[in-house]
Formats: sequence, C-alpha cells, structure tokens
Amino acid sequence: MKKYLRSAWVLAGMTMLSAVLCGELFAGALPDTLQVHQGQTLQFAGLPLSSTQDGAVSAGRTLRAGATYTADVRLLGLFQVKNVRVQVVPARSVVPDGEPFGIKLYTEGVMVVGITDVDTAAGKQSPAAEAGIRKGDILVAINGQTVNSNTEVGERFAGSAGEVCTLSMRRGGMAFQTRLRPRQSVTDGVFKAGLWVRDSTAGIGTVTYFDPQNGVYAGLGHPVCDADTGKVLPLLEGEAVNSTITGVDKGTKGKTGELIGTLADAHLGSLLINGSTGVYGVLTQPRAGKSYPVATRQQVHVGKATMLVTTDEAGPRAYAVCIEQVRYGSGSGEHNMVVRVTDPALISRTGGIVQGMSGSPLLQDGMFIGAVTHVFVNDPEKGYAIFAENMLQTAQTLAERH
Repeated sequence: MKKYLRSAWVLAGMTMLSAVLCGELFAGALPDTLQVHQGQTLQFAGLPLSSTQDGAVSAGRTLRAGATYTADVRLLGLFQVKNVRVQVVPARSVVPDGEPFGIKLYTEGVMVVGITDVDTAAGKQSPAAEAGIRKGDILVAINGQTVNSNTEVGERFAGSAGEVCTLSMRRGGMAFQTRLRPRQSVTDGVFKAGLWVRDSTAGIGTVTYFDPQNGVYAGLGHPVCDADTGKVLPLLEGEAVNSTITGVDKGTKGKTGELIGTLADAHLGSLLINGSTGVYGVLTQPRAGKSYPVATRQQVHVGKATMLVTTDEAGPRAYAVCIEQVRYGSGSGEHNMVVRVTDPALISRTGGIVQGMSGSPLLQDGMFIGAVTHVFVNDPEKGYAIFAENMLQTAQTLAERH
C-alpha cells in the first residue's frame, strides 16, 4: 500500500511539473495583447487554454469596440499561464481575392544598389565609398534639391563641375548628411559619384482581399524589396494594374519557381503603402466575391485550410493546404504560420508555393485567416503566412486617412 501511494505521489508530482512547464511554454508563445470581436469573449481554437475575464465581461456585459480588459489565461482551466490585455474590436468581413495583379512602384528618393569606381586621370577612385555611402542607403536630396529618379541623380553630379556636394541620406530609420566630391571620368568626361541607384520596380503578386466598406485592397503580405539589397523600397507613388498569368515555372527543391505573367495598362487602383505586412491601396472598381469574417489570431489553429490561388487565365481556385504551425506571439511579421500545400492538383501544377503567389488568401472554418508570404526554398510545398489580423491593422491606417 505504501509503495502504491509513493508511486501515486510521484506520478502526481510529474503531472504537476509537466503542467507548469507547458504553462511556461504557452506563456512565451502568447503575446501580451490579444484582440476579441465585439460581443465575444476570449477563446482559443485548438489549444488547451481557457480564460477568465474581469468582472464586467464575466458578468455578461457586452463591451463596445475600443474597450479593453484583462483576461486570466489558464491551461486546462487550472494552471495560470499569464494575464493578457484584450482589445475589443468590431467584427469585420472582407472579400478574399486570389487574383494576380501588377505592381508599379516609384521610390521616394533613390536606393543605392551598388558602389563602383570612377576611372579618373589619377586612377580608379570611389567618391561614394569615400563619403561612407553603403548599399541600401536612400539618397533623398543633393545640395538641398530632392531627387526621385536615376536621371535626376546623374544630372546633379554631372553638373557639379567637381565641387563638393552635400547629400541628404536615410539608413534604416536614421537620417544623415554626408559630403561627396564627384570625379571626372576619363572615358566620357562626365563627373560621377561612383554609385548605382534604383528609382522604380515592377512585378506580379496576388491581391489578398478587398474591403467593400472603404474600397481598400491588400496584397502580397510582405513588402516590395529591392532585388539587390533586400531592403524595403520607400514608396513615393505607385499603381496597381491588371495582370494575366500565362504560365508557371515549377518550383523544385533548391529552386524557387514563379508564376509567369504579363502586366497590362489597365489601371486597377492606387498603391499607397509598401509596408512590413504588404502593399495597400484603393481600387477604382469594387471586386465581386463572397465576404468572409476576419479571424483573430487565436481563432487560427493547426489543421486543414484552403488557399485561393490563380495559376492560369481561369482565375482563382480553392486548393487544400494544412496549417502546420501557428506562432501566436510572432507580432506583425510575415512568419505567423507555417503552411503546407497538400492538394495534388496544385503540387502537380506549380510544385507547391512559387513567386507571384505571395498574398494568396487562406480560409479556415469559414473565416479569412491570412495570406501566404514566402516559400521554403528547400521544400517548395511549404511556406510562411501572415495573420489576417495583422494585415487589417495596417489597412485601417489607410482607411482612416482615405
């Protein structure tokens, strides 16, 4: 009997220790702030978590959008995980899209994409390197005059006659100035700074959703970055245009595939934000389609889901995928979920996830939960995705000023 009791106590102790460790794991995985829709209480899909709300909510009173309260999150209803701040937000519905679109983006300032030498009478010299300029820096102005194109930059340096120029620059979130003296090239006699810059880009992506309440659309789920530096291109102005998918370069292990398409002149709408959660603008014409409620992050769970993808001229189709991992506490980045394509038809057509599918919307349990953003190069059937909640937060800033 004593041996039995001793074993029971050991088992109970191990159970308690496991619960504590699991609680600590969930505490690290959950963010400090969560959202809940007006009229609902905090619930977690697919997790052994429950919450006890403070007095006003637990008494059954409905809090209006904009209110906040504290919830005590517990594991199996017994073990405290953490207290979280809950924001009450209005329930939203949008139209998931899945159509390809063309992106034309013009930069605010110009991005430095290369540093080079100038072949002078005194030998090779690099004015840009001497001035401390790096790849990825943004050149905003020369001698107080703004520059937004390659042509403007070349003309300003060519007309300097070799006099020192004051450059207004940005690096990350920091603004600074530097001084640069252009050198005269013996090849063509032109004064040059020894740098390559980019002022625009164009490409194909996928429209994630359209909001019929305000005309705002969202796409990509990640920012448009410079191909050479990997830095986010600062947006001066841009345009969304029609695009037609004409073929697929199939993805394989170690090789990223892509949707092949053409850009049309037909104007779809403006491009007003190029940010960490995607690109956003206002469409000139409403998009037809069925509206779906937008899920909060804690409503997303591991399991079956659907992805809307366009791979040919027939338009979007629904394909089966599996949400393999949900990172509830991963902020507003592009890696909130890990998604695997399970639909044989899509794997046969594309190999899985390819370039151009960024922004393809994800649906689960009758809700819009997010969008695919990246592919795993060594496993094209898998990729990352972003929460719909994060995209809606960015879109709201545009809707408020539109």
